[in-house]
Amino acid sequence: MNTDSRNRYSRITALAAVLLAVCYLYISTAHPVFKNNDSPETTAAAVCLGIGHPPGYPLYAMLGKIATLVPVANPAFRMNMLSVFLSVITLVLVYLTAGRLLSRQEGDADLGWRTEELIKWFTVMVLATSYIFWNQAIEAKGGIYILNLLFTAVVLFLFLLLQERFHIKYFYMISLISGLALANHWPSFILMVPAALWFCFARRDRLKPGRLFFMLLFFVAGLCAYLYLPIRARAEPLLNWGDPSNMASMLWVILRKAYAYPVKATPELFTYQLLEFLKFFLVNYGPLFLFVIAGAFAMWKKDRKAFRLLGYIVVIFFFMVVFYNRTRKDVIWLMHIFLMPAGYAMLFFIVPGVRFAAGALKSALYRNAVIAAALVFAGTACFINFRTNNNSRDFVSYDYGRNILRTLPQGALYMASGDYNAMPVYYAQEIEKLRRDVKFATDSFLIFKWGIDDLYRRTGEAISMTPYERENNIRNLIDHYADTSPIFRNYYWEQPVALDPEKYIEQQEGLLMKINRSRQRINSAVFDQYVYRGIFGGTSPNSPSNVALVTWYPACMVNAANALMEDDRVSEALALYMRALTFSVPKPEGNICYNVSLAYRRLNDSYNELVYLEKAASLKTTIPFVYERLGVVYYGLGLIDWAEEMLKRAVDMGQGGVAGKGLEIISKISPTDRNELALIKGSENLMAGNIQLAHKSYDFILEKGYKRDIILKNLGVYHFKTGDPQKALDYFLRSENETQDPGTEIYIIYAYDKLGEKDKARETAVKSARKYPQDKTLAELAGYLSGNGGYDGKDTGGADRQR
Repeated sequence: MNTDSRNRYSRITALAAVLLAVCYLYISTAHPVFKNNDSPETTAAAVCLGIGHPPGYPLYAMLGKIATLVPVANPAFRMNMLSVFLSVITLVLVYLTAGRLLSRQEGDADLGWRTEELIKWFTVMVLATSYIFWNQAIEAKGGIYILNLLFTAVVLFLFLLLQERFHIKYFYMISLISGLALANHWPSFILMVPAALWFCFARRDRLKPGRLFFMLLFFVAGLCAYLYLPIRARAEPLLNWGDPSNMASMLWVILRKAYAYPVKATPELFTYQLLEFLKFFLVNYGPLFLFVIAGAFAMWKKDRKAFRLLGYIVVIFFFMVVFYNRTRKDVIWLMHIFLMPAGYAMLFFIVPGVRFAAGALKSALYRNAVIAAALVFAGTACFINFRTNNNSRDFVSYDYGRNILRTLPQGALYMASGDYNAMPVYYAQEIEKLRRDVKFATDSFLIFKWGIDDLYRRTGEAISMTPYERENNIRNLIDHYADTSPIFRNYYWEQPVALDPEKYIEQQEGLLMKINRSRQRINSAVFDQYVYRGIFGGTSPNSPSNVALVTWYPACMVNAANALMEDDRVSEALALYMRALTFSVPKPEGNICYNVSLAYRRLNDSYNELVYLEKAASLKTTIPFVYERLGVVYYGLGLIDWAEEMLKRAVDMGQGGVAGKGLEIISKISPTDRNELALIKGSENLMAGNIQLAHKSYDFILEKGYKRDIILKNLGVYHFKTGDPQKALDYFLRSENETQDPGTEIYIIYAYDKLGEKDKARETAVKSARKYPQDKTLAELAGYLSGNGGYDGKDTGGADRQR
């Protein structure tokens, strides 16, 4: 084997090793079922050869059907593996494109083939471990964007080949791939079409009419994938979004006419979209972004054709995504998906940048240091992005759909509002064939004739409905089933429909709202039937869409708990409030803590009421009653200073009445009386056995140094009488340090004796008897213990001098 053959073999082996490592990384972090986005619908469209939401994704549905035939795990996971497969092919194109660009950097220092291989592997790893590429590579819906990025990668590689030499086959391939890409997801590829037309114009002298005809033929052949839509629509598949069975409805689906753009173009919108554009590159490439400057400089000097081509892709996507496309701020992360082609092009400015930086250094050691640093970054990016992209335990959306079905009784009607509420249930019913007894309706579909027809097909019942009269259609649907089936809707109704309050009442039932003819008993146990995998302690809540979905659990629990409070089922309500607090997602935690305090108040648990009032206040809830009630509770504990602070906050929030009167009373209490009142209230609670409340009052004045000896002795007596001699001893010893008296000494002796420390008890008794010779009890104890007797602890004599 000659040297070139050995080098080629080494390159292929090394590349295969890198790709296998990436493949393992992706498979081990892939979603076990589907991600909380359009993935369940995407999977369903592939399994049943159906039609997903606009533009229908015909090409991906056909590829997905092949993937779902592979007998691995579940259909959704198989679709995730299709995304992994497409990603690996894209990375091969990255390797080839990087090699092509490096070979065009003529005149630079010769780094040797091994160094250049390292740069190419580095380029592959940078994209592979970048957040957005990795994120999309491990889920079904992301495969649509990865496939289009693959098409972009192929077209870009062919453009580079055309810059080097003309060959008509490259134009034919570009034409076919452009057609296929537009048949997959045209909004994310159409910006590449002007570049293709520019290449045609630049080589117009070589493109004779015959060649142009074949180019057009290949382009149309790619677009023919759209014929899938009317063909499958006429077969009435399980998923038939838009029913594109004729030309008008097919164009309606392809051109995404169902989607409007309600976001108004404002300076604020362009500002946050521009910042998100910059964030995209910093998040995905980090410090390597600095190599873009060196790479652009090197490419401008050595390869201006490539510079213009890559620059065009970055600039055109920048202007179209930032200044034309408008994204709501709450879902601004969606911009990253459409910026993937720009990020791909920017990657190849980094390649010559690394080579330029390495080549500018004369020392081989320094060159290798630059490349090693770049490789370290790729490894660091992998480590950083692993946590957010490790979705191996992400069952959030899957379990959410199952939990909805667990809520529904036999034969129920479920009206789903919003994709995230509809798609997981649809997947469970149509793909897993679960709970087919449930009548399922997506309320937003009921505005369209095809949606109404689909409901007829599903239920087999004629219900009076008219296209574009969604609200009336929903009312008619409810009226139709009101007396025969339990009716449920989602807790959050995206476009609420007002129902006749004389006919219906809506009550919380788990994650859903039940529409009843009359008020019914709420089932609080339904939340115990739910599955919460990955929500607590997992990585799932890191996803913005998952966080939004998980938020509905505590929201529904609180709403159900509020209803239970109205029914005087306080213990059940408290359990739901407490469970709601365990979810680590954004929620009105201060308000929930206030509700918890109300429940404890009704259960006559004064201490826990105080605890949760304090939590609510510390969370700066905007409910003025929190501060008013907390002020009243503090006043009852003798904590006048704290009560004054809380009542002032209540008054500042517009809560006069009790708070105002309380401040008037407090203003007349002197500092000394405030301390004495806290001591009295603490002692009252101690005598009543409310040790925690007593501590609140006592701790307040202990910090001020007020009558510490009395407080410590009182606490010691309490713990001694309640059977905790160790705590009693601790307090008595602290009290002894403050003020010495015979009573305290006696209790110290008793405590030692109870703890079995006979020698210590005898020693203390003897010393105390000498210190207080007039105290008969001490003298008797000293004599008794010195004679090796024991003490039964029943008679405390003169020691019981608690205030």
